Amino acid sequence: WKYSVLALVGILFSCLAVILDGFFMGNGVGSMALAAIAVAVIFMYFAMGLSMMLGIGGTTVAGIKLGDGDEEGARDVYGTILVFGLIVSVVVGVLCMIFMKPLLTLLGATPDVYPYAADYAKVFFAMIPACVLGQIAYYFCRLAEKPTPAAIFFVAGGLGAIVVEYILVFKCHWGTAASAWDFVIGLAATIFLI
Repeated sequence: WKYSVLALVGILFSCLAVILDGFFMGNGVGSMALAAIAVAVIFMYFAMGLSMMLGIGGTTVAGIKLGDGDEEGARDVYGTILVFGLIVSVVVGVLCMIFMKPLLTLLGATPDVYPYAADYAKVFFAMIPACVLGQIAYYFCRLAEKPTPAAIFFVAGGLGAIVVEYILVFKCHWGTAASAWDFVIGLAATIFLI
């Protein structure tokens, strides 16, 4: 129950942040922003998938090491996964920045939508390492039998993301970049668990 309820609370706040993101974009920026987010959301799912692959795979291997009484081996797995996650996410971010226009066009960004999608993508690609490392840290924190700090950072990140996005959209008029910061803050807040 301790693990499940805390994970559920974190997921609910993430869902709330996504719902409010749509509300803020639609009401604060307009329909082009919603279209851009529909194109750019694929990057979010890619980052989450990469994070889950590394986080769940790494915690499985580390869990086996812990089960064998090899705490040092588990720490080595954690360090290796963090370094590998950093390298992969930096390479992906750089490549996506270089090939942003053809990539966004391939994903469905029309000439009208492209500037909005590019504003989102620039922030996201620059910050993808923090998102990936934060999520890896989240999984390993749960493995370390510390679900409460993991949930606190997950919820705090979601709440912080909502507040920051509201300010960036309605007070600072940052457009779709505000949505990217919302996503980055929501995921990268867990990087402090490292």
